[in-house]
Amino acid sequence: VAVLLSVLLTLSGVGRRTREFGTLKAMGWSNGRVVRQVAGESMVQGLLGGAAGLVLGLAGILIITVAQPSVAAGSAAVGGGPEGGGGFGGPGGMAPGAETATDIVLQAPLTPWVLVAAVGLAVL
Repeated sequence: VAVLLSVLLTLSGVGRRTREFGTLKAMGWSNGRVVRQVAGESMVQGLLGGAAGLVLGLAGILIITVAQPSVAAGSAAVGGGPEGGGGFGGPGGMAPGAETATDIVLQAPLTPWVLVAAVGLAVL
């Protein structure tokens, strides 16, 4: 979706700049040179966007690493809810007092491959 949006915005920008490109053509620029100009501008925008995305992503990873947020996940019943339909002795499906809870600590691993892929997609 991001790539298609980028293409759409580039085409929209080219449509708005037809007078500018006409002036450049009148000054002697070739079609190839105009295309290289637009492609170069798009690549610089992609690099800047990729760099900004990396900075924001690294800041997010740092925040998650420092804060170490956790999510409580639990299981109140096996084979049925509190209304019944169980199979281990209680009306909810488990023996009384058999509830389990687990804390899951969220992590944001950082790998070089992810960094390269992020910048590559931004430039693409």
